[in-house]
Amino acid sequence: MNTVVQDRSAPRGFVEKTALERYVAPTKPSLVGMSRGALADALGTVGVAEKQRKMRVQQLWNWIYVRGVTRFDAMTSVSKDLRAALEARFTLERPEVVAEQVSVDGTRSNAFIFRTPDARRCASRVRSAARSPARSATPARSAWCATSPPARSSGR
Repeated sequence: MNTVVQDRSAPRGFVEKTALERYVAPTKPSLVGMSRGALADALGTVGVAEKQRKMRVQQLWNWIYVRGVTRFDAMTSVSKDLRAALEARFTLERPEVVAEQVSVDGTRSNAFIFRTPDARRCASRVRSAARSPARSATPARSAWCATSPPARSSGR
């Protein structure tokens, strides 16, 4: 949406752009996407002793990224008290895939647009070798989020 501003301080015909979406801060941050260090810090905020954090980070990492749980109560190897404390302060929300573009030229390249739990939009491209289906897909160096400038791609 564009608005023409007729103000003495702005040049004549100045066009001011307004945002299409309004940022809404999440009520609780998501643990998904945090590094191990950030997970350890998050555990510190809910009262986990420093000596236990490394072990608890490993537990959470396994439940979130290996087993793919989406609820704290599914983490059966984590104490009920810690699960309740985590539930009160954090979520396990994952980014939502808003759009996917699949290449048709044989390069086996997919582009995704995600919406994060805090309403940011991010994009990522995943490429894999066209001649070797056994090779796994590797993320390209072209990921960006709407709240930060686009990352520079090396072109490789």
